[in-house]
Amino acid sequence: MRIHIHEAGGAVPVTHSDVSPETLLRAIIDIGLDERVYRVGSSEEIDLDQTVVEIFGSENGHVIRHQAREITIDVSYTGATAKLEVTPSTRVKTVLAEAIAALRIDPSSAVDLTLRVPGSDVDLDSTKPIGAYARKGHLAVDLVHIVRPQG
Repeated sequence: MRIHIHEAGGAVPVTHSDVSPETLLRAIIDIGLDERVYRVGSSEEIDLDQTVVEIFGSENGHVIRHQAREITIDVSYTGATAKLEVTPSTRVKTVLAEAIAALRIDPSSAVDLTLRVPGSDVDLDSTKPIGAYARKGHLAVDLVHIVRPQG
């Protein structure tokens, strides 16, 4: 099995290839005193004394190691701001959907919206956990329309 470990504020996950299904997750993840481990897409902490197969079944695993139990996200869009609270393991695409709902944006107008760090022109990867972009328990993002080439 392959296990991908995302870290707080880390751009690229650490990947462990060919992990035996009977391996305890604790054997491949070093956690600090105040850190927690979550399965990406789930809000519950993982018991590190479970085996990889108990946690992920036969699929590859994606986890995030983070100090925060919750991340407050300030989402800015055309002068309005929404404050969201999510776990570090929440996928960016879920945060995007929650931001659109919180800002009451018409779904037909929202089809080309994306999240970016303020001042950046790089979209946040929709499949990553939001905690990979937040070193601590707070993150500010802009909700912007994707710029498409004309022509």
